[in-house]
Amino acid sequence: MDIIKYQSKYEEVFEKEIRPHNFYSRISKQNNRYTYPLEAKLFYYPSPPLNSKSSKTGFIVYVKKNKIKTLYMSYLTLNNKFAEIPEKSFVDVNNIIGFYLDLGIETSSDVEVIPYIIHYNNVGKNGMTKVTMRNQLIRLKEDDIKLRLTFKIKGSGNFVINNISRINVGVK
Repeated sequence: MDIIKYQSKYEEVFEKEIRPHNFYSRISKQNNRYTYPLEAKLFYYPSPPLNSKSSKTGFIVYVKKNKIKTLYMSYLTLNNKFAEIPEKSFVDVNNIIGFYLDLGIETSSDVEVIPYIIHYNNVGKNGMTKVTMRNQLIRLKEDDIKLRLTFKIKGSGNFVINNISRINVGVK
């Protein structure tokens, strides 16, 4: 399967048919969009087999061939201890009911990158939301106190994170 071919076809259809009717696109023109920095010091991952560098086009990750079935890379939380409540939350959950998450990720054909939002309550991990599309609405649970953005990585190759941004939705 040629991912680049399908990605460009998807983006063509998205721009032509979906974006004009997309609620996210209408509110993104407002000044409530938050764009996260893509600096290497904000990502945590096992090295090797992952290496990275920041560039003008985004955060570039190189995944060396390895025998590890699944790798994880976390953003803003500098560990992969998913059962523990992170010190810093990806989003301040105190005053919102949800947010639109926009992740721009380009991958080579042999690597798969699946973003997840991990929800935490006072006890610990409270669930996960798989991010399957750009501008996805992430709904918060009533007892969420912190969130973690993590990337599940399978295979080897390269990928680039071009954008991490959000638009808050609703007020509690």
